Parts: sequence; C-alpha cells; structure tokens
Amino acid sequence: MFADDLIVYRGIRGTQDEVQFQEDLDKLVSWAELWGMKFNASKCKVMRISRKRDPGHPSYQMLGTTLEEVTSTQYLGIHIQNNLKWDVQTHYAVGKATRVLNFLMRNFHNCTKKIKEQLYNSMVKPHLQYASAAWNPGMVKNKDLLEKVQRRAARFVMGDFHRTSSVTEMLQQISWETIEEGRIKTRTRTLQKIIMNRLAIDGSKYFKPKPSRSRRGHENQLVLHETPYTDIMKQSFFAEAIAIWNRFPVVPVPDDDDDSKSLTSQKPQLNF
Repeated sequence: MFADDLIVYRGIRGTQDEVQFQEDLDKLVSWAELWGMKFNASKCKVMRISRKRDPGHPSYQMLGTTLEEVTSTQYLGIHIQNNLKWDVQTHYAVGKATRVLNFLMRNFHNCTKKIKEQLYNSMVKPHLQYASAAWNPGMVKNKDLLEKVQRRAARFVMGDFHRTSSVTEMLQQISWETIEEGRIKTRTRTLQKIIMNRLAIDGSKYFKPKPSRSRRGHENQLVLHETPYTDIMKQSFFAEAIAIWNRFPVVPVPDDDDDSKSLTSQKPQLNF
C-alpha cells in the first residue's frame, strides 16, 4: 500500500474465496469511511491471473459500482498483464525512452559527444532499465525493441546516421554494455542482496542451497523449490537470476554497497 496506490489480491479456488474477496473490499470501504476518505470506484479495476481456460468471471463491487475487469494494469510504473507476459511493459518503456531520445536528437544535435552521452545515460536509459529486476522482456522481439533504442542513441552520440555505418562498432567505441547485460547484472545483484539479507525478501521461500554441487562453478550454488516448466516461470526473477548465479565460476559480490561498481570474486557468508 502506498499513498495513492493499493493492491488487494487473493487466491480464488472456489465460490467461498470469491465471497471472501468481496468482503475484503467491503472492509476497505468501511475503513476508508472511518478515516474520512473515499475510494474512487471508477479508477479501481479487477484483473485475473490464471492459466485456466475458463477461470470464471464473478463481478465485484465497491460503493455500489461494479469494478471493471482489465487484462493489464500499471503498478508503481510497471505494467502487469494477466498472462504474466511483458509485451505491454516493453512497449511502454520503449515508447517513453523513444520520445525523450527524439527530443534530445532535435535539440542537442550540435553538442559534444560527452554531453550527448550524459544526456542519454541520465534521461533515456533509465526508462529502459527501470525496475529491470522485477520484469523481464522475455521474448527476443521485446529484447530487440529495447536494444533498438540504445542503437539509435549510439548514432546520436557519435553523430553518425549513415546507413553504411556500423552501429555495433559505435557501441564498441563508446564501451556501452547492452540493455540485456545491464538487466542481468541488476538481477544478479538483487539476488545477492536477498541472499545476504539486505532486502526484506525471505529467499528461503523460493530457493535453497543445491544439495550436490556440480563439478563446475562455485560452492554456493542454489536450486529453486519448484522446478520451472513453463517459459513464464523460466523467465521469472528467481529462476533466471539463480541460473545466472550458478554459472559463475566463483561467487560474485559487489566491492561494497555501491551497486555501480563491477563484480569481484569474493565469497560471502550465505544465510539460510
């Protein structure tokens, strides 16, 4: 719950859960009235996340208004879809980044390479990487859309828009990592913080130490409690981050609390 953002969720396994969920909403309305506040029912939505062909469509009400059912919703700047894919979020991030980049290209084309690069890193790239530990573009087509924005930015920084020019060489000259590489680092560092109890997330609910270590890799490899079978599960945070974590030859940790620094080959004390 935040000042202007609240999510209520419940696992629905039958009619009783549907009744209970409506009671949850009624309690929220009563709580708001007690404290002199009022929900705007027209802005409240319902979204169902299910792999069932027919999950059912019971209606829910607040303040006498039947809540609209949607297939995606925005929460803290991230668009969540009912099929747990990230198409909407990818297009949203690409759209915001592209609009800012177009503005920079129109108004700062005569600036130096250094200033252009600073503008990109401070005003465009954050839109492509925002909350990248929480969401994953997943499909190759979505990853390519994100990379395409950065490739246009490389042309802007280098001042070279010739069709015959190699954008790959430009990226090498300015030493930019790909958006995917940045996302992998962010997810790995987030997993490190969870393992080292720096975040209020109980990792033991999701993974445990690997019972038998493989010949390759470090001694602190992990395994999920549930084996991911679907693509959605394989691309989720813990599944992807742990797969990357286990591939390192040694346990990678930041030099200190500054996440911007590169990873080093230290071995932290893991707490489970």
